[in-house]
Amino acid sequence: MLLSVLVGLACIFAAWRLLLSPALSASGRPAVAEEEAKAVSSTAKEKKNKHRHHGQSHSFGQKKKSGDQEASKTTGGGSAPGKHPLHADVLKGISKFSTAAAVSSDGTVAAVAGSDATLHMFDLSGGVAPRGSPQPPRPHIVTRVQGEALSAIDFLPLSGGRIRIAGALENYRRLVIFELQKTDADKRKTLVETFRGDTPLQRNRVRWLVASKGEWICTASEEDDTEIRVWAPSGELLASVDTKQVQAFQFACSPYDGRFLGCAAWSPGVKLYEIKRKNGIFVKMEKAMDLRTSKGTKCLAVSPDNTRAVTLDKSGELTLWDISVRYFVSEDPKRLLAVPNALEAPCGVDAVEKEEETVAEAFRTHVSQLAFSADGKVLICVAGMHLKFLDMHTFKPIQMIRYAHQRPIDTLVVPPSGAFILTAALDSRPQLWQVPTAAASS
Repeated sequence: MLLSVLVGLACIFAAWRLLLSPALSASGRPAVAEEEAKAVSSTAKEKKNKHRHHGQSHSFGQKKKSGDQEASKTTGGGSAPGKHPLHADVLKGISKFSTAAAVSSDGTVAAVAGSDATLHMFDLSGGVAPRGSPQPPRPHIVTRVQGEALSAIDFLPLSGGRIRIAGALENYRRLVIFELQKTDADKRKTLVETFRGDTPLQRNRVRWLVASKGEWICTASEEDDTEIRVWAPSGELLASVDTKQVQAFQFACSPYDGRFLGCAAWSPGVKLYEIKRKNGIFVKMEKAMDLRTSKGTKCLAVSPDNTRAVTLDKSGELTLWDISVRYFVSEDPKRLLAVPNALEAPCGVDAVEKEEETVAEAFRTHVSQLAFSADGKVLICVAGMHLKFLDMHTFKPIQMIRYAHQRPIDTLVVPPSGAFILTAALDSRPQLWQVPTAAASS
């Protein structure tokens, strides 16, 4: 009797489980699936938001704005939604972030080095179309750099129609030269490595490499490597000088011919050196003059005609110098204009400036590069992710590009051709921009 009762209860319990199990499955499994989806999504986002550069991990926790999508919060007005009026084009096809960029002296070819040890070359012979017009196609080729990425690149002078690119290896700091050649296999042009040096170009990572001014290559580094070195394309060291100014911040040279060069540095003053040449061949490098400042300098720029220089010191004072002096008889450069906190001046609508406190802070504390426009009339300033253009004669702001990139701008290239400028950052989207005229200043 008892056994019959127990068997009956067991049957009832089994039937009850069978009836309720679909409901449990329907309610439980979606919850599990949802949790799994969240976990996968979180992992994917974490992987996507981390990049490696110079041995450090960069996290993209904060959503950034890109120059060609969300730079509309700027002066100028009248632009298409999400487009800055000065924005021209994006050089597409780079899978990882860029580490260096350069433009040929005639402005027809651009080169971009990728963090994945690639070297890209873009055809810019179509020029930059006026605002509102479609941009021409930008055909590009890519080659692999053996071993590691390049930290700095520049075009060697065009000779006999040959296109050559010089670069510095990121960690080994060796000189590498590539040439555009036709391959026997498919008759297409590709970049071929033709030289690799044996000697480190600098003691630290090569931050600046200038090869387009003549048959020599000038290199400089950051941090406590304060030497400026000049090399032959064959890898031979031609000259070197140590500024002994504790820490280098920005290297600059004459945009057209590389005649004058120097470094903004931690110690007061800027030492300008002169490259002596004969028939385009390097002869020697010697001290030319001093730009005497009471504080250390953060940035330096030399005008295309070699008559003016601009310095930015640690206090934020922007100074214009006349360097067309008889320095060979010890005549000092003349101070023409000095404006404290010139780069902090609002540009355009004050309301926008107040809304973007992070932008204002960038121009107070994170200015990293200065350069003259190709005609020498506009001063271009890089501060974090932003660009500002100033009248060279008055230092009054002309126009600003907020959030030109998703990450701080690492490279600013001003081709002598003057049709555009190129900026690159750690965001895999090198940008082409038009330069406003000084007359645009209000």
